[in-house]
Amino acid sequence: ASELADIARFFGDTPPFDALGQGRIAKLARAVTVSYVPRGEVVLESGTHNDRLYIVRSGSVELRLAGEDLTARLSTGSCFAYPSLLRGGEVYNQAAAFEDSLLYAIPAEEFFALRQESKRFREYFAEDESARIRHALKRQSKGRSLNLDRTSLDRLVRERTPVACAPDVTIRDAVRLMADRDVSTLAICTHERLVGIFTDKDLRKRVAAREIAFDTPIADVMTAQPQTLSTHASVAEAMAMMASGGFRHIPLLDASGKLAGILSATDILSFLGNNAIDTGMAIAKAADVETLIDATKQIAEGFAAMVGSGVLASHAMRFTSALGEAAHRRAAELAEQELGPPPAPYALLVFG
Repeated sequence: ASELADIARFFGDTPPFDALGQGRIAKLARAVTVSYVPRGEVVLESGTHNDRLYIVRSGSVELRLAGEDLTARLSTGSCFAYPSLLRGGEVYNQAAAFEDSLLYAIPAEEFFALRQESKRFREYFAEDESARIRHALKRQSKGRSLNLDRTSLDRLVRERTPVACAPDVTIRDAVRLMADRDVSTLAICTHERLVGIFTDKDLRKRVAAREIAFDTPIADVMTAQPQTLSTHASVAEAMAMMASGGFRHIPLLDASGKLAGILSATDILSFLGNNAIDTGMAIAKAADVETLIDATKQIAEGFAAMVGSGVLASHAMRFTSALGEAAHRRAAELAEQELGPPPAPYALLVFG
């Protein structure tokens, strides 16, 4: 029952399912299949037959045309595999988990029933690309350009109270708290002062992968002294920090230095309506030069998507510059991994 309620809450906050009404969402939740997909595992292979609509609940999924060229990287709330349903089930894009992911799957018959019942659902999953673009432009024309310098971060997190615990709390109790409060990031505080954060990713990589005992204090596995921003900082500043640092969460502090909220990449993506920040994550995670080159190819696409979403060009350019900085820094790191430590301290300057 609790899992069904969680699924229903998620759909209630996720377009286009949020337009269905509580009763229909409850019925939809009962038809959902939930699956955990580890990083690198293929969800759908090109050339196969598909009979489900997939929704990313957490993590991220890459789509590659015929398993080769990257066409999209999808984050929480994104849907995929619906083009195959609309053409009879034939899969063109390979879908694979870019990181450990939790996926919801809806049967094809439920998908087609919802298209019949809801105009918004039908428009969202338009049968052809030109129709999807027309609907997007129609929605965008009703809005205004996004001024990221004048939009403060408290606007994005003001309705959420951060979940926190003390540094001496055990990993077991910290994880239980995260599960009870349905959060992916936990703030670690001493006397209301932030000393670290702990995320789902930390649980996988620092606890499970290393077989750390669950009675270990959370302070031993948290990210200590994370980068922070003021609640009055702008969305543009947060985007640049995420792009440059390659991370997805930023703690926000009030004027007195106390924790006021935790901003996630999903918050910004929901605000922008595109997934440009994922490019910064791909750059930071690039394991070799070839992967880094593939990641940097997304920079121009991200810039175009941001401008197309109504972001001022000057703000999109600031974000793009941060991505360029991150790419050069990662290239230097990969060079050091291959060639060894540098013989002398150095600085990399990029002029353009």
